Amino acid sequence: MTRHLLRLMWNRKRRNVLLCIEMFFSFVVVAAIAIMAVNYASNWFQGIGYRIADVWNVETVPPGRTDLGEFPEGTGRTFGDIVAAVRTLPGVQAVAAVAIAPYSNSEARTGIGLKDGRRPQISLNGASDDLPTVLNLEIVEGRWFGPRDASETEYPIIINQRLARDVFGDGGAAGHLLPEVPPPLETQSPQRPWRPQRVVGVVREFRKGGEFETPRNYMIGRIDLSQEQFGNNLLVRTAPNMRADFEEQLQKTAQSVAREWSLSVRRLEDDRRVSNGLYLALLLVPGVIAVFVLLMVGLGLMGVLWQNVTERTREFGLRRAAGASVDAVRRQVLVELLVLTSFAIVPGVLIGLQFPVLPIPDYVVPGRVIIAGVAVSAVTIYLLVLACGWYPSRMATAIRPAEALHYE
Repeated sequence: MTRHLLRLMWNRKRRNVLLCIEMFFSFVVVAAIAIMAVNYASNWFQGIGYRIADVWNVETVPPGRTDLGEFPEGTGRTFGDIVAAVRTLPGVQAVAAVAIAPYSNSEARTGIGLKDGRRPQISLNGASDDLPTVLNLEIVEGRWFGPRDASETEYPIIINQRLARDVFGDGGAAGHLLPEVPPPLETQSPQRPWRPQRVVGVVREFRKGGEFETPRNYMIGRIDLSQEQFGNNLLVRTAPNMRADFEEQLQKTAQSVAREWSLSVRRLEDDRRVSNGLYLALLLVPGVIAVFVLLMVGLGLMGVLWQNVTERTREFGLRRAAGASVDAVRRQVLVELLVLTSFAIVPGVLIGLQFPVLPIPDYVVPGRVIIAGVAVSAVTIYLLVLACGWYPSRMATAIRPAEALHYE
């Protein structure tokens, strides 16, 4: 039976090859969208590591930045004055400085060379001592930054559990130096020489990009406000249900201290809404394209099958006259279609399964997500093909055998 089906398909090889090519590229398009959707769904159900309810973001842009990126003297002092003024506002519970605020478009990333030869990619940030209170961070090992870190010769850092496992394995990370190879002396800045980095604490997670961002290695350095260091953003936690005019009050208070600074105030909830909207737009636009591609493929496939069944009316009539049941003829049509689909899908699946073994970082797309997306795409194409072949398979048995034998 299998040899007979293959022979029948070979006799229509030109038409079948075109169908295979069309289904192969449809599989590729659907696989790309499925991988993105599965990745988003997987990321959504993992914790981001902090809470943003009742948290405001004051984005600060000091004036007078030089071409080398340096700020004029006194910038850190002015930033400290802003912090002190904001803390006096009614309803303010905690204030912290961060280099990169949650849900912002900014990103800092580097690859550090470890003594064992590995070079993991790490996302970087900076934060002051009060950030755990502002964002309700969960510290699972060690502690957060404190005044005692100001006198340490090593640079204090906080890392997430993912990076702790990657560098230190299952052993504890808090209190240990990061086994980093010092950069060459000629690449070090005289103003900021390299210092060994000591892990003082580990947080469960810190996904700066929010719910849809793929989890990655994360490291946070200390912003010491007492040493006139400052961040690009000021995060302010307030009591619940603040008055509607608090945003204006916060803006005026900060601006009164730094009159020449550019300041913008907004809720982190609003930043979250915008950020997640951009992620969904990146999925929605290609998703709509994929739906139209599948629709066109489905309509074209149904038309080809319709014509194919019409041309083979005598063949099916002879099978019916020879004693084949209605179900057997329908199965023949659907099995031929599934075999033809497999010629298009199997190469695509084999190509897709090569990506997890490539050195693609997990923070881009994890290997398990690629495998799941390829599987979803394959199932989708098979279901589409069966749906398109259902009516033509019924057409193949709609004519009585005696009438089919007289078909010209």
